[in-house]
Amino acid sequence: MNNVAKYTLVLYCLGALCGAVYLLGSNELFVSKVINNRTNPIVFSEGVAYGKNSVNRYREVHSILRLFWGIHSMKSTVLSSNSDDKAYNQSYSIHFLSSNLFSVSMSAGNQKKRSSSGSDLSEAHLNEYPRDEVFQIVKKTSALICYSSLSTSAVDCVQFVK
Repeated sequence: MNNVAKYTLVLYCLGALCGAVYLLGSNELFVSKVINNRTNPIVFSEGVAYGKNSVNRYREVHSILRLFWGIHSMKSTVLSSNSDDKAYNQSYSIHFLSSNLFSVSMSAGNQKKRSSSGSDLSEAHLNEYPRDEVFQIVKKTSALICYSSLSTSAVDCVQFVK
């Protein structure tokens, strides 16, 4: 192996290491600002999804869990009151990019319980075609966070339970 290839490989490894350290460090720095230094918080929200010929009420509960090395996971349950109270469970990886920006990527889901209407339909679609979502925090108090999806401009507010 010639010297140019060796130096290129070393530079690539150093760049990857620096990038990983930056991502983990920034995540740890911003998570405390977003969730107000809470340990494994639980948040709750209620909402209404309006369709062309339907109205679907739902409740959501999210638990944000701290894993090893500052990585965070979010466990979510959506309960649709219009579909015989079937729950839809989903797991996400969550990364805090700044004090008002975070990204979420789907990791695993509950394939058994879903219906064909309202928010369950959109959750089922996202489970089949997962993609990363980026959210911006638009309002934050000690008990409430409102955030907007940058891809859909939808605004959701959640209240800290724990």
